[in-house]
Amino acid sequence: MIKDQADWFGPFLLSEYNKRAAKKEWSEQRFSVTGQITIEKLSEKQIAYVRHTGTYESLAVEYPYLIQILFQHANKQNLLIEDQNMVLAIYHDNPEFSDEEQFRTSLCISVPDEITIHEDGILGKMTLEGGLYAVGHFSIRPEQFADAWNYMYQEWLTGSGYVPRNSYPFESYINNPNDNPEHISEVDIYVPIEPIHF
Repeated sequence: MIKDQADWFGPFLLSEYNKRAAKKEWSEQRFSVTGQITIEKLSEKQIAYVRHTGTYESLAVEYPYLIQILFQHANKQNLLIEDQNMVLAIYHDNPEFSDEEQFRTSLCISVPDEITIHEDGILGKMTLEGGLYAVGHFSIRPEQFADAWNYMYQEWLTGSGYVPRNSYPFESYINNPNDNPEHISEVDIYVPIEPIHF
């Protein structure tokens, strides 16, 4: 079971939205990737996670190991419930204002509230904050993740009537891109927002 779960999540590439090069290109982007945006009110969710601290380059190297560890420890605690676990990557730091050596990323699964998560020194638990989110629904190739994030923050948010809320953005993975010949990922990008107050 764990091998299948880990293999399912393993092909996902980490988002490149935090890369400094992508940030510098925002002003010149033509937003070749666009997605359907919905506004959703999310309930709080209990999350089991493993944490990485460091650059996104080092995270990319350690990613397969971290995913394997996440699912191994979740399985030991019977946290994996069919059709009830969201698979997430949560970004805790704004790369424009943080030291890249200290970037924190949590690779996570959501766990139903009635199930207890036991922190064991490797697997942690936290609450994913509820509230209002702009949710971008994208069908993208691996190299288009940065474009999807840029579209959310630059193109859509600018004229939306909303501003970012003080919470963490995250990605939710819907499919296994290896199941289709073009390796298309179905991914939802969640940006915490609040209405602009004049």
